[in-house]
Amino acid sequence: MESFLSESQKYMDELVKLEYNALRDEKLKLIEMRQHVIEITLTLASAFLAIAFTKEAPPAIAMIYPPIAAFLAIGWVQIDYRIFTLSNFIRVHIEGPFKVVCFESWMHDGKNDLEKKQGKMVRYVSMSHYGVFLFTQLFAMFIGFITVDISTKNLILSPFSDLLIVLGIIDIISILATGIVFVKAEYKDVETD
Repeated sequence: MESFLSESQKYMDELVKLEYNALRDEKLKLIEMRQHVIEITLTLASAFLAIAFTKEAPPAIAMIYPPIAAFLAIGWVQIDYRIFTLSNFIRVHIEGPFKVVCFESWMHDGKNDLEKKQGKMVRYVSMSHYGVFLFTQLFAMFIGFITVDISTKNLILSPFSDLLIVLGIIDIISILATGIVFVKAEYKDVETD
């Protein structure tokens, strides 16, 4: 009977190791994906803004970017939430039962007292990325409403047209949707027993 328990324990230890490694690998891939979404966002913002500053294209072309960025932001939040849940699972269900302090437990316990009292996790990587989405959206919208007068090198307000007004409304909705997605993206922390 003791031999069976010993073999069973070895099997469980190996299973936990395999699951831990698989989950960590998945988390690393998701972190990579999250970074790629930011790279795509910045590339698209640069492309739309560069086109808007050319003489041949109307500046309103930049106003196509904010709705695209809103969808990228939603994807980014989904990936970020998945990373958070994987970290919680590893910390609570793999590291927790063994009462060892591995990376996920160490990161979790590193929260400051104010965060613990509020029950929220301040994630600075999230805040910086939120800024990338929101700033590029606002900047693209701003660029869409102005024109550069080549002769005087001054910025002037673009003449309002139905298209510009529609794009402006769509941009405002997209920017608000992006902000709402970020505000609603609260991650509930799970405590170990």
